[in-house]
Amino acid sequence: MLTLSPLVFSLGSHAPRLYIIPEGILGSFPILTLEQVYGAIAYYLANQAAIDAYLRQGESEFAALNQRLREQNFLLHQKLTAFRHQQQATARRPEPSRS
Repeated sequence: MLTLSPLVFSLGSHAPRLYIIPEGILGSFPILTLEQVYGAIAYYLANQAAIDAYLRQGESEFAALNQRLREQNFLLHQKLTAFRHQQQATARRPEPSRS
C-alpha cells in the first residue's frame, strides 16, 4: 500500500524555507505520480498547522531523548563525538597526488 506520509512530512519540514515545484518532488519520490504529489501538497496545505505542530513535537521529543541518552551514557557520547570529528577531519584531507 502506498502512503504519502513521507512526502507530506517532508513538505512540512521544508515548506517554510523552500519553494518546491511538484515536478521536482518526483525526483525524491519517483514511485509517486504527479497527481499524488499534488494531492499530498493539497493535504499539507489543508492541514499545515497540525502537521507542523506534529513535526515540532517530534523534534522536541528527539532532542529530549538525545539529551537524556547523552547524560546516561556520557563516556560513550564523548567517544562517538571524538570519532565523528575524526571522520570529518579525515574526509576533509585532500588525497595525495600520485605522480
